[in-house]
Amino acid sequence: EKAKLTLPMLISIAQQCQGCLFTADAVKIEQIKYSSWLHKQSQETLLVYSDFLWRRWSMEKYSKWMPNPVDLVLKLKMTPEVALFVARPLIRRENPDTAPLVDLSSYAQELIASLPNTKYTSASLYQTFWSLSLTDIHLPTDQYDTQMNRLKKALKDLEDTDRVDPKAKDKDIKKWKESIKGDLEKLEAEMKKQTENRKKVLQRLDKQKESFVDKDPKTYKNAPSFFVQTCILPRCILSAEDALFCAKFIALLHSIKSPGLSTLLVYNTIISTMGPMLFCRTEHEAKHLGKFLAESMATLNRWSRSESQFKAECLDFPGFVNNPGGKQDPKDKTKKVLSVTFQQYQTLNRNWHKNMSKAFSTCLESSEGTEVHNALTILSEMVGNSFPQHDIFHAEVKTRVQKLTNEADHPFGSTITVMARSINARLTQCESGMIKVNKAKKVDKETAAKPKDTAAAKESSKKDSDTKMKEESKSKAEEKGDDKDASRKRQRDDEKDGAEDKRVKNIKSGDSGRSSPALDDRGKDGKDSKVKDEKSKESKEGSRDSKKDKKDVKEEKDSKDKDKDDREKGDLRKSEPKEGKVRDADSKDKSSGKVRPAETDDKRDVKRVRREDDGKDAPAARASGDRVAVPQDRRAPPAAGGSDRRERPAAPASRPRQSNFN
Repeated sequence: EKAKLTLPMLISIAQQCQGCLFTADAVKIEQIKYSSWLHKQSQETLLVYSDFLWRRWSMEKYSKWMPNPVDLVLKLKMTPEVALFVARPLIRRENPDTAPLVDLSSYAQELIASLPNTKYTSASLYQTFWSLSLTDIHLPTDQYDTQMNRLKKALKDLEDTDRVDPKAKDKDIKKWKESIKGDLEKLEAEMKKQTENRKKVLQRLDKQKESFVDKDPKTYKNAPSFFVQTCILPRCILSAEDALFCAKFIALLHSIKSPGLSTLLVYNTIISTMGPMLFCRTEHEAKHLGKFLAESMATLNRWSRSESQFKAECLDFPGFVNNPGGKQDPKDKTKKVLSVTFQQYQTLNRNWHKNMSKAFSTCLESSEGTEVHNALTILSEMVGNSFPQHDIFHAEVKTRVQKLTNEADHPFGSTITVMARSINARLTQCESGMIKVNKAKKVDKETAAKPKDTAAAKESSKKDSDTKMKEESKSKAEEKGDDKDASRKRQRDDEKDGAEDKRVKNIKSGDSGRSSPALDDRGKDGKDSKVKDEKSKESKEGSRDSKKDKKDVKEEKDSKDKDKDDREKGDLRKSEPKEGKVRDADSKDKSSGKVRPAETDDKRDVKRVRREDDGKDAPAARASGDRVAVPQDRRAPPAAGGSDRRERPAAPASRPRQSNFN
């Protein structure tokens, strides 16, 4: 203090917080981890040293030596957030009823002008945000109550000296009681003071809220971007206290119903820019960012869990207005604003969790160790508290984290492995409390306009598709079976036609007493329909033979008989049963095993006529010198060593052959 180096040292430390990232030798040799550690040390030193000065120095003395915020930024080359942090005791009101030592409103516009890409400005919002601290807007009632209950319990225990120390003297017990009572009184007084201070701050903010954002609908989307860019993101990474302040301040602006400032757009802007922020933050800044995101997401999740709480804290609030100054309500044309419903907000909150899951998944799969470390640092602050809340996003994050639990699977070192194992254990612990998300409900913009199918409609459509597939497969199988059956039927018909043709030729040649075994079997298997076919075929053949010359008929039949005699060997069985004998329809053929149908009366008449014709034609044939076919029962036995073949005569030449079926 005598050397007047107190404040110059504070300014040098503040400058080093930013300069170490660009001027350190570690950056030149690409040792990013070491430069991150150096920034962390500079930041922690600044916090401790500034807190010491604020507690030990009077604010009048502090303001005497401290330059104004504009000089800190323009002349001493500090960033606006660091300059406002150093000058915070001067711009903050010690008493809500008194003015601050330094009026920030006179410097706010110049500080905003020093920032890049600030198309929209709000000096009132900027000045209010940076001139407040956590104790001005947040009262930790639960912590105060817990601490005071602990002191009250200790005071009650002192009344029973046996519980504490039976040998204790009355003087010692009295001193302990006085000490505890003094601490209890201080806590009660401090809590009362903060309660009054917060009440006055809220009253002042309620009066100033009209000036925070312009009422022009054109600036509806610009105000949240300006607020996040110049206020939230720069301050939430300075310290843990500032991170908690940023989350509480957004909720405070929403609760006091600040007109023109959309709470939904503020949170949407923060979450959408989270991916780039993870990459460009040091370990110290990532930890503070994690605290801010954890507190913010806890507030958003609380609104989405209970519809009653949503209606009490969000419905019809300016921060949840869908189109301020826009279209009219179709149900009530007097209303010009439409508030977000509870179902719409639940969908929006799920989309925010989806975006965060994608950002974490991308960072955890990165080849940069710093990015992976930052993602794990933020997850360590959020897992089990506010993120993840849905089962599908929980599975996505856990899958990426599990890949880092084995040190052999990544090149980032043991630090990443230890952090991943810790987070994986916490993810496993909170897995049972995840909200179930139906994947079928996730729809895009195109399908959102279509009517939703009910569960019954889906089941019926599924059943219809299954039945259609079964019918198609069945029809294909039937077609294959029909093809096979048709081919088999055609083959049998061809065989029957061939056998019948041979039989008709034998009948025409007068060889009714002989037939081959195949023809005999075929005749046994014949049906009534085939008899009709034989009649029609023989009638046609008879008409053709009558037109031929008698000699040609004789020669043709002789040639056929000779060819057939050459093919036949051995005794031929009789193809026709004896007259008057009827075969049983249920008897089976010995050679084929098939059931032979009973012979009809027409068929027996045809056979009897054939035998009578053969007997009448035989004498005439002998007189003319032609060969006569002798019936099988009249034939003489064959000579020893001779063949059993016998020549069969042709039809008599005296009269033309007539069809037996006519």
